[in-house]
Amino acid sequence: MKKVLLVCLMILPLVVLLAQPPNKPPFDIDDAYVKPYTFEQAKHLEWDWEFDKAIWYYINLVPLDIKQAALRIKNLKNHIGNPVIFINTTFKNFAVYDPEINFIRADTLVTNKDVWDKKRAWADQLITAVSK
Repeated sequence: MKKVLLVCLMILPLVVLLAQPPNKPPFDIDDAYVKPYTFEQAKHLEWDWEFDKAIWYYINLVPLDIKQAALRIKNLKNHIGNPVIFINTTFKNFAVYDPEINFIRADTLVTNKDVWDKKRAWADQLITAVSK
């Protein structure tokens, strides 16, 4: 009986993981795309060890203060490794689900290329600032 219970407890996390719907974002979408983005919110995400969300916030905060965003990312280097790779990966993961970039209109997925290009440029500016 104990062996059966132990096996069930070992399999349960796998069953829960497999039961997730397909194409689900790798993060909680409710707090990833808040408006307006603030440095205070990003700092709280850092404290919660949600570095990918914090980087997404910093990408969106580039027009506000790129120097502060770059400094905060540089301070995260011990936690995230190579900031350039982390910024690129975060952009790719989060931009796909951003409702400003991709949305459904008349049962069709629409991509706002202008917003994509704008946020990609912000990510590139941030990479340049962090690399200095």
